[in-house]
Amino acid sequence: MMPDYAFDTYNDEGGAKNLIDFRAIGDALARRKWSALTAVVIVLAAVASIFLFSDKRFDAVALVGLEREPERIINTPGDGSSNVLIDMPSVDTEVTILLSPEVVRRSVETHKLNEDAAFVNAATNGEKSAPISVGEATDRILTKLSAQRQGASYVIEVIYSSSDPEVAARVANDIVEAYINRQVISAESVRTGDISVLEGRLEGLRNDVIEAESAVARYKAANSLVTIGGDGTAVQDEIGNLNMQLAQARAQLAVAQGQAQANSNDAGTMVSSSDLIRNLRLQAAQLSAESAKLAERYGPNHPERVRVETQLASIKADLKRETSRMQQGIRDDVSIASNRVAALESALNRAEGRLVSGSNASVRLNELERVAQSARDLYQVFLERYRSELATSGTEKSQAYVIAKAAAPQLPSSPNPIVFALIALLGTVAAGGATTFFLELREKGVMVRDDAERHFGIPVIAAIPNLATVKDMPFKGGQTFDIANYVVNNDGSVFNEAFRSIRTAMRVGQPKQLAKIVVITSTSSGEGKTTCSICLARTTAMAGIKTLLIDADTRRTATSRTMSLGREIGLLDVLDGSATLDDALLLDESTGMYLLPQKVRGIPNLDALQSTRMEELLERLRARFDFIVIDTAPVLPVAETKALAAMADVTLLVVRWRQTKVRNVQMTIQQLRRADATLLGTLLTQVNLKATAMLRKDEMYYEPYYQPPAQ
Repeated sequence: MMPDYAFDTYNDEGGAKNLIDFRAIGDALARRKWSALTAVVIVLAAVASIFLFSDKRFDAVALVGLEREPERIINTPGDGSSNVLIDMPSVDTEVTILLSPEVVRRSVETHKLNEDAAFVNAATNGEKSAPISVGEATDRILTKLSAQRQGASYVIEVIYSSSDPEVAARVANDIVEAYINRQVISAESVRTGDISVLEGRLEGLRNDVIEAESAVARYKAANSLVTIGGDGTAVQDEIGNLNMQLAQARAQLAVAQGQAQANSNDAGTMVSSSDLIRNLRLQAAQLSAESAKLAERYGPNHPERVRVETQLASIKADLKRETSRMQQGIRDDVSIASNRVAALESALNRAEGRLVSGSNASVRLNELERVAQSARDLYQVFLERYRSELATSGTEKSQAYVIAKAAAPQLPSSPNPIVFALIALLGTVAAGGATTFFLELREKGVMVRDDAERHFGIPVIAAIPNLATVKDMPFKGGQTFDIANYVVNNDGSVFNEAFRSIRTAMRVGQPKQLAKIVVITSTSSGEGKTTCSICLARTTAMAGIKTLLIDADTRRTATSRTMSLGREIGLLDVLDGSATLDDALLLDESTGMYLLPQKVRGIPNLDALQSTRMEELLERLRARFDFIVIDTAPVLPVAETKALAAMADVTLLVVRWRQTKVRNVQMTIQQLRRADATLLGTLLTQVNLKATAMLRKDEMYYEPYYQPPAQ
């Protein structure tokens, strides 16, 4: 049982102290140190085995960043695009997309991971080496793939776990590549859809333009606006023609100006689309690369290097001239278109000056012309948008980019040595504490003097050691008679000292001797009461005190069988008058002790020990002997012991160290007190001297103060 003193709230002087007695806990750990150490070693071995034999996992980490503002090669007004910042839910959405089976499957199919032996072996934990299906490879990757956003940033952390560090890094990078390619393909799909829609819309607008122009022609023919001259319809017709020409000229001017603006530098579309310029640029790039290689090998005056640089300079000059020529041609187109617009505007002004009034036919004609012009303008807008989409097709770019590729990890992420070290630390502490607590909880008896006194309410007179634990005077034997002879042959031993302390406690042989008749009993058999009775009587007799040992255990007669070797006359014969006291008494020649035994054969009279004849006999013996020891039966199973205890001066209760149950001792004490017995105290027997360092108070002083007798 766990000692109560580990949780006492009062010290020996009655003062308050800490709720937990750490010294008592330390004593418990010291007592159970080998068991606790065994549990600690087992826990350490188990943790080490798990750590060593656990499958090692390596986590490869790749970092992907998201553009906060979508990048477009050309932003056409009215195309519905907007530079909206990526919000946090959008980042979380991208994380979900990255972990989708579609992205993983694309990665598996692109890199044929399902056929890669290293990947298959790592993904199946060595179960397979042959190729697996794309679906199985996808499922296995998904179970070991994770992605998370780093804090509140626009960075996604992609983690893949594998038993092979190289495979872990490769798969993580393949997943990131598949994710980025998916975005590019998605953007291409969107642009292709836009172009398809524009193509359908342009077809309808083209038909509208044709229909509007046809309506103008039909109206002119129906109203003879082409053939009829004069100041009316003829002028109106002229103005209409001039307006049409002016609109076309302005449109051409706008186109020319747009082309001039778009080709104001060397990166213009017309300049870039020139086969000659492309060839010149290619030659210049090749010569530049060759010049760079020659510069690494030769000095500036080397003939080969001079030749290449001369060719490069010539090519660059040709490129510059051709670029300037094309740009000048574009500027000339703008000038020509501008002059034409000015000429048409001048002619229109002159025609309008001649026009004084218009007829209903000319008004209607103007309306039709405006409708036709509107149709042409709208068609032109969509045509420009269509051309822009075609020009930017193939330039799609992913919104995500790789910040850091995954590298093969050097150290495994699992098992984590720090975590296992903490587990081992906590496990050893828990195992040692639990083992100590469990063993203490199972402790049946008392271990220390003050523990016994606290439980039983009576003092401990002596702690009698187990002879097997005595070092300097080893004990050979194991029977009661052997122990009885030990006290005769080893008078100066630690064992004998315990019985001297009993005599000292009762002041035997002193003027103020506390008791002449002492009953030695126990709660049950096997606790050492007979051995204590014989040894106490023998050591007292060896001290020169006239001592009598009475065997009052009528059932077991252990003392008689040990000392009298089959005596046919005993205590019960004296009580019933069939034998005299002198006939029954035996003398122990080696010590001078007298023994009043029991007959070892026959049916005993169990009530004789509780009779008045027993009291009268004790009074006769009191006058004849200086000290009388009565070995009785155990209290709990036998009734007459309580009567004998009441007749004696004092009673000593034998309690076997760490074996006798506390509850049984408490019941024994209650029964003896009800019988009006005087309990002097208890005797702790079979105390292990090797464990005295784990005990407290006087038990620990046996061996340090013992000196073996000089030889």
